[in-house]
Amino acid sequence: MRVPSNKGGGIEVASICREGVAGIEDAFGVGEVPTFGLAQIAGTSESIGVDEFAEATQKDRALSVMAGLNRSWIRWQSQLVADCDATHWARERLCRWLLLASDRMGSTTIVASQDSIADGLGLLRTTVTLLTLDLEVAGAIQTRRGKITVCDRALLESSACICCAKLDSSKWPSHRLAAPIRIATHEDDGLNTGRPESPHHHDL
Repeated sequence: MRVPSNKGGGIEVASICREGVAGIEDAFGVGEVPTFGLAQIAGTSESIGVDEFAEATQKDRALSVMAGLNRSWIRWQSQLVADCDATHWARERLCRWLLLASDRMGSTTIVASQDSIADGLGLLRTTVTLLTLDLEVAGAIQTRRGKITVCDRALLESSACICCAKLDSSKWPSHRLAAPIRIATHEDDGLNTGRPESPHHHDL
């Protein structure tokens, strides 16, 4: 999910893969939103009409809970990513993106162009090229045309910002739906209540 930029592309504010669902705003009467969807990495997906989805959430409690968790997940991401883009170094943000993309795809190989990654992170293509080259020399990743393979996850994690841990798979709607006790008790962790914790700031 991206917000249009004045350069003709879009800054990534949230991502959805196998952990949730995208485009459900109309089903809840949210109306127009400032973002647009972009399929950045090849894969398969399923779709359902807005009206059909809204009706299904009325009949299926688990689906309704999942939809609520998904909306909270998108808000959580957008707030943390906005803070991350403003306060963290480009290298930290790139490492965060690579790790989370790898987790979502369930693969160490990420099929995405450096142009697309740079656009989503609001960076110059040359910046991403230099950063990936540095990470490859260090042994953290291996690059091929249109592909980046994570070779040393621990090394990549050591270079990523703290936002990476705050956006890990434990926050996925699909994982949280499998924990009904936590959902029922509304633990105050920012996702169940819709009140995210204050993003971490540090000086550049």
